[in-house]
Amino acid sequence: MRLALSSLLLCALAVFSMATNAQDTSKVAEIAAQLSQNQQQFERDQLQIKAHQDELTLLHTQLQRMQAQVKQAERQQQLAKQALDEGYQAFLKDPNTPLNSLQKDYQQATQTLHDKQAQIHAQQAAINGQRESISALNTAVAQNRKSKLALQQSLDQARVERLRTEFARKGTLEVVHTINCQRDETLGQCERRGQQQGLSKATSRFLDQVYNNLSEYRLVSAKRDLANARVKVVSSHVVDSAFSGQGNFNVNLSVAMAGEIDNSQLCSLLEVDPGYCQSRTITVNRLQNHNINNKVSQGQLSEQSDNTGSAIEVGRIAALGDFQEHAKDANPVTLTVRSNVVDDTVFINGEPYGQTKLDVTLPLGEYQVEVRKPGYKSYQVKVVLEKPQVVYAQLSKNAVKLASK
Repeated sequence: MRLALSSLLLCALAVFSMATNAQDTSKVAEIAAQLSQNQQQFERDQLQIKAHQDELTLLHTQLQRMQAQVKQAERQQQLAKQALDEGYQAFLKDPNTPLNSLQKDYQQATQTLHDKQAQIHAQQAAINGQRESISALNTAVAQNRKSKLALQQSLDQARVERLRTEFARKGTLEVVHTINCQRDETLGQCERRGQQQGLSKATSRFLDQVYNNLSEYRLVSAKRDLANARVKVVSSHVVDSAFSGQGNFNVNLSVAMAGEIDNSQLCSLLEVDPGYCQSRTITVNRLQNHNINNKVSQGQLSEQSDNTGSAIEVGRIAALGDFQEHAKDANPVTLTVRSNVVDDTVFINGEPYGQTKLDVTLPLGEYQVEVRKPGYKSYQVKVVLEKPQVVYAQLSKNAVKLASK
């Protein structure tokens, strides 16, 4: 009789390395604050420019009215001068002809003209002052735009780095998993199947927690199917396991894991320019993580600093010693693994990488690829990875064995 698979219990939330991510988040927040201040200053400058332009329009309107008044004053002066000239002609004929009123009229008309001309000079000076203020503000706005562009670029780069760090988190997860042993498998096969399924579920749960802890969860999670994010098992060990009298196998696994994602995916997830994801920095960092993860002791997960959490700047690669020479020539490519079955497990150089279909980015080199599934003969192949390659695993069923009693 074949019994249905029992429920899965996952417990003990993963403990992530958060120090580096806090630094990345702080950097993003700092740049975002600067960008906000930049935008506020830009808006203030725009308001001041508009105020100066409105004042300039008013000054031009007043200048036109003053210019009309000057023309009127010039006509009044000409009339007063003409009247005074006629008075002089009359005075020459008759010395008793009065000239005082004519002289006063001319003097007053001339003074009025001079006053109006002085007002125009002052108005033109005010107009020039407004134009200079507008020019200075336009220069400030232009510099502000450049600064804003630089800040936006820095913000996008910081967001990419933060997302990369968040996907590269490490942690441990404890999994309690129960299955029903099948009639056609041995106890050893049932035990391996339980462990492999528990391991698979642990990586799935770990990846869920990685997504749930992303700073830009809503934006990125909507594209999860396109992200190609993965979980690598750093180490795992059985905390406890037991068979029950009803044919059940219970296993408690403690799994240390690390997330990873292709660098090229980060920009599309954040909807930023792909150029931010074409740097060697993150590729080098991922290669170094691969070497470091292989050295982590079983059952332990130590928090790393720059080596695993933060981006390695190109200028600091020299500090990596022998790794520098490998990084120079490294050109990671994608290895794709497919199989004719489901619920299998892919092992690369003896390390579990999850189920097919699997796409994983690896440095150039030689790898031993194995695909396992309980009840099937494992598929093994040696791959020399020099360019993107696809492995199609064909697994065949084992001969039916009677269960051990």
